[in-house]
Amino acid sequence: MGTGKNRSRIGMSRREFLAAAGIGAASLAINPSAAFASSSSASSGNTTSAMEPLSESDAILFAKNFYQSISGRESIDFSASNCTTVFSSSGRGLGYSIDFVNPSNQPIGYVVIDADSPNSIAEFSYEQGAVSPISAVRQSMPSVLDLGDQERFVCIKSDEMTYSLFDVGEKSFLPVPGRAFEDQNGIAPMSVDPESWNDVMIYFDDVYKNWNVVNDNSVGGIKLFTESEIERVTGRYACGVTAAYTVCTFYRTTSMQSAGLKEGYYALWNRADVEIYDNPKGTPGVIYGATSTINEANAVVGLSATAGVSLSFDYRSTVSYSDYVSCIDSRNVGLFGGAINGVAGGHAVAVFGYMGLQDKSNPLNGINALWIHDGWTSMPRGMNFTTSYYARRNGALFKKN
Repeated sequence: MGTGKNRSRIGMSRREFLAAAGIGAASLAINPSAAFASSSSASSGNTTSAMEPLSESDAILFAKNFYQSISGRESIDFSASNCTTVFSSSGRGLGYSIDFVNPSNQPIGYVVIDADSPNSIAEFSYEQGAVSPISAVRQSMPSVLDLGDQERFVCIKSDEMTYSLFDVGEKSFLPVPGRAFEDQNGIAPMSVDPESWNDVMIYFDDVYKNWNVVNDNSVGGIKLFTESEIERVTGRYACGVTAAYTVCTFYRTTSMQSAGLKEGYYALWNRADVEIYDNPKGTPGVIYGATSTINEANAVVGLSATAGVSLSFDYRSTVSYSDYVSCIDSRNVGLFGGAINGVAGGHAVAVFGYMGLQDKSNPLNGINALWIHDGWTSMPRGMNFTTSYYARRNGALFKKN
């Protein structure tokens, strides 16, 4: 994303949702800088089982077991509040999005199961108050009362962080106020009748895995503003500027209060060479823009210098999990830019932590996750970094001089 045509761009015609990570500390069984080898297969690459249909009830048990493994909450009382089937853009059943609540019905995190992600885990969070991307859609659109209503709405996932609602009756993607979207030409379900769409097929070896958290580190003191708040306060939105602003809050060079949000956002916008584009389906009156990872990083360094904070960054055209581990362990943060299914546009997020998970039955198999923020909600979100969704992945790693 170092050129204009590779700018991180949201807010386009299809109105797809861009999604959010958690926080942690401590290290356990292996070197905190160790990273598990990525797999070229949809699952871990170590499975001996065939793919089988995954029912909603089995998905909830799968998600609950995973949640307990990573959160350390084996003994607490919690239950699933929502379980929504997630489809690919061709109508293939990918998995499920499962939210969890405590006995007081307060959200305590979620797990997104995706057969195309390594070990069938796409993302997760165990933060108090954290909800899944799909539940965030529910909250932003009260008229959509039941996303499990297969007769009208279905959830479609087109990459690791991009979800959308498809209105089967209207044969179109649903506009959701306060959200930005990524243009995905040619994305359409293979049938407008969800009853004919494929079942969720999964490697059942993945379902029965148990996990150890082997390393977990993050930095504190970051302010996570939502897209809707940024749009309301500033009248502008670019995912790259939002990521840059989040990074600056860590170094205390932008305000952590809404009152100072507009000034800092405009300053970064002006420094990041943002390209404004027309978004007729965006929030009325909001200006949308796109920029690149290098421009975002330069804007962070330039604005921070005016605040008396000297920063530098290393740009990686192909960034690795271990790059982020080293960055976080040095008490710094980074930016990540991922291409959306190989198209010119992409998405940008701030990275402020990591978590390594190890399969108890196979120590060579694991999940490398990053704690990220991209404006979906005000809560952090854990993304499986070993995903094969992105054709291009670059990053900027900051350092305080």
